Amino acid sequence: MGASRESQAYFAIASMNAATAVLLAWFASQFWDRKWSFFVGILWAGNPLSLALVSSLCSDVPYATFFVAAAACFWKFACTPRISYFGLALVGGLLGLALLLRPAGLFLPFVLAAFLISCVSKPWRQRLAGAVVLLTATLVVVMPWEIEMYRHTGKVLPLSIGGVPSMIDGFVRPKSSDMNKVSPPLPADVEAFVADLRQKTEAGEIKDTKQLAAWLVDQTGQRPAAVVKVIGYKLARSWYGTDSRRNETAILLMQSLLLSVAVAGGVRAWRCGGSYRELVVLILALVLTTWFMTVIVESLVRYMMPIMGFLFVLVPAAFCCRSRSVCDGRRNDAEQ
Repeated sequence: MGASRESQAYFAIASMNAATAVLLAWFASQFWDRKWSFFVGILWAGNPLSLALVSSLCSDVPYATFFVAAAACFWKFACTPRISYFGLALVGGLLGLALLLRPAGLFLPFVLAAFLISCVSKPWRQRLAGAVVLLTATLVVVMPWEIEMYRHTGKVLPLSIGGVPSMIDGFVRPKSSDMNKVSPPLPADVEAFVADLRQKTEAGEIKDTKQLAAWLVDQTGQRPAAVVKVIGYKLARSWYGTDSRRNETAILLMQSLLLSVAVAGGVRAWRCGGSYRELVVLILALVLTTWFMTVIVESLVRYMMPIMGFLFVLVPAAFCCRSRSVCDGRRNDAEQ
């Protein structure tokens, strides 16, 4: 067709971003009527951050597509009158593809398996068998890559070799040495913490997660205030931080509004009970897992975007889920 590789990449990424919006609308349709389901899809499709991911041509967009597809299918095949093992195998396969794109989702298969075992109202044998099928399918998809990497390196790699460098970079980035990135003003104790970590890393004293964890434990005892400030900074910045440090104030305002509405929707959905309460538990587990993985590496909002789609699913509850009777009516409409 004569299209450049860049044009093909943009088309593929834009198509997958659109597919994510459709998948979110489908997931929402299992709880809300058609109008609100479309609204959830529009929240993703028109969100400036998801559109920014398209223009950046990064792996976050396809990762979000496979992640959302896996979670939506998980609810469809696990939280129904009878567990579909074929469906859970599909969920595991989709999660495996997501993990090959971004190893940050390493714990997500275990989170879904734990939710299936502990929160789904089915006979325990069905739940246990379903969890085994899900984890096995994920392993089957990931295993060819693991075998190939072992053949070339002689090491068993947990989907990535960038774990420790990413963790260290996530701690020293608050005072970036890259002149292209504007460093925010930081308290003196935090600057000292970051400088010491950078010095020890450059000296080769910290090379693996065990050494990094030991150093952090030691610093927690010596200067706990600085460690708390750094962790608090990373916790907050996960929701608005950008790699270029541009437009962070505008992103913070937009994210604060969206998160406030999603939290309000989550509270109202929880009060409705039943499957709505299970939905809140599932989304909360996915949010906390993704947030944790983002905080231990580099706190950037693009790493949190895949989970934002699930928070959008809770937004309709803030407007239409005011009582148990309303929730039951919405559930019946969705099922029909």
